[in-house]
Amino acid sequence: MHQQANRRLQILVDRHQRLDDEVDELSERKILLPTEKEKLKQLKIVRLRAKEAIDRFLHQEQYVDLSE
Repeated sequence: MHQQANRRLQILVDRHQRLDDEVDELSERKILLPTEKEKLKQLKIVRLRAKEAIDRFLHQEQYVDLSE
């Protein structure tokens, strides 16, 4: 992968990790307020989208590598 692609991948991975940490932090609480439950739900959705973005990026990079 090129340096720019590596940087983009690192940004995606870092974002996913931050979201994962937030989900873990909220999930560890014994009691969640309704607003916190909604936030946890939204964080999980955004985290999944971040993971999907990583997967799409890796798939695209693999396709580019094969065509070069």
